[in-house]
Amino acid sequence: MVNYIKNKKLRRLLKRMFIAGIVILVLIVILIIIASLLKTSYRKLYKLSDEVVLEQSYNTIFNEISINTKMTDIDIKPSIDNAIKVITYGEKDYIKLNEKNNKLFIDIKNKNLILFKFYSYISKIELYIPSNYDKVIRINNEFGNINIGEFNNLTLDIKQKIGNLSIDSLDFVKVENKNSNIKIDKVVKARLSNKNGKITVKEVDDLVVDNENGNVIIENLNEYLKLNLDLGNIKIDSINLTKDSNINLRYGNVIINKIEDIKVDAKTDRGKKEVKNNNKKSDIKLEIYNKSGDIKVN
Repeated sequence: MVNYIKNKKLRRLLKRMFIAGIVILVLIVILIIIASLLKTSYRKLYKLSDEVVLEQSYNTIFNEISINTKMTDIDIKPSIDNAIKVITYGEKDYIKLNEKNNKLFIDIKNKNLILFKFYSYISKIELYIPSNYDKVIRINNEFGNINIGEFNNLTLDIKQKIGNLSIDSLDFVKVENKNSNIKIDKVVKARLSNKNGKITVKEVDDLVVDNENGNVIIENLNEYLKLNLDLGNIKIDSINLTKDSNINLRYGNVIINKIEDIKVDAKTDRGKKEVKNNNKKSDIKLEIYNKSGDIKVN
């Protein structure tokens, strides 16, 4: 009788745990859907400001430029001279430019609508810097697209919640995004962290990616790769490694079209594995683990 009561209580507990697990899973799915809708539709709710309200030039080559904004599109372009130039669009009362300790601070606080934490427009910053600028730019932006031109020596540190990121050429970039598509044409070294969005990199030497949801596409990788992805497909056109590297994927497929003379250690728990080019005597190893999905290495 005692064992029956205990088993009955255990069954109730397991049933409650199962129901709680289902509820949590449903909430996670809802949050992902909401995040996706916000990413695709928030720009339709607001008008991009087209009024130039502040224009400032500097002959100083700052050691660091810091941009802190709420809802702003940011364009960083090469200047035609050695000066640094800032052009801002929005409302002048909410824009501040400050210099301190050889650093330039650009702050924009968009005007809120009454009683709600929503903004009435999208601001815009155009930042012009010398093409050989070899210092640091830090960007903290909640909403808005970021476009970076060609800067072979620039170091970029970005924190962003919602908005797309496009980069032509950089020396080093560190990105912490929540809902963003990331597109990079050329970078020497990149550290990319994203929760929801597609990541595309054309040319890179040293790449570390941590992405929760979204496909990762790499055209040419030349030295090192560390890639963690929860949900999505991974496609790499060409890999030439000089260091041991690894790919970890939970749900999705891995396709590598061309790989140089290295050892490939591939494993999938649920899926097909096909590795055609594998030099088991190589000192350099690429480890690929896929929890659920196919692995194909040509």
